[in-house]
Amino acid sequence: MTEPFQILFRGFWPEGRVRVHYRPQLTAWPQELEKASSAYWSRLQSKNPHLFNGELATLLAYRRSSTGILSLTLGRATYARLMYSNRMAEKWRFRQQQDRLVRVLGISAIVVTADSRIVVVKRSDRVGEYPGHWDVPGGHIHPPGSGAPEIFAAIEEELQGEIGLTPADLAAKAVIGLAENRANAKPELVFRVEATCDLSDIRRRWHRAPEREEFTAVEGIAADAKGVAAFIKDHAHETSPSALASLIVFAGDASLASG
Repeated sequence: MTEPFQILFRGFWPEGRVRVHYRPQLTAWPQELEKASSAYWSRLQSKNPHLFNGELATLLAYRRSSTGILSLTLGRATYARLMYSNRMAEKWRFRQQQDRLVRVLGISAIVVTADSRIVVVKRSDRVGEYPGHWDVPGGHIHPPGSGAPEIFAAIEEELQGEIGLTPADLAAKAVIGLAENRANAKPELVFRVEATCDLSDIRRRWHRAPEREEFTAVEGIAADAKGVAAFIKDHAHETSPSALASLIVFAGDASLASG
């Protein structure tokens, strides 16, 4: 069985070993695509007024140097373009128009708690991507008004907004891999984050988090290959591809993907 994702690389890059290069220009789309994308976004907003068309970072290129540096080249897109690209992905791939796909860079965090649990969350039915699925905390990189996006600040922002963890609650963080959703070619940058609080504390913080309504549950799985394997065996069909890939990157055993 073909897995819904592919792992592009694994490794360990703390903050001081990641370099980001940014190209802020929005890629030009043909007029018919712009028109169709806008119409599709209007339909989505009519069903879910909470959707916001924010700016996002795309992955243009990456390179791992022999000296242990991970270089990422990022571009710019919008959430509306991402959603339309996701809708059209199968058709564009069939027509060999993969260059139209919006490769917005997702970010996912394997949060390891002080009591050695990996935080997993259940997405609500109101979110735009994979509603009702199990996931790990994360989201997207939102480009600043000037300068290059700060990817470690971005994952900190997502953790604080979604489950209430502040930067002071994080003992260590590093990029540990990159995966790609096969369906829409969306890349996902995977972080490992060590938290100083336990799972029960994170649950309490989640109830006070600004974006708590994105999830209906916060749970934990054992932070080892055995725990990951057990979770995948029971929940693979109801887990987002990015979360599955992130767990496999963490566990370091691609065979777990097939149970």
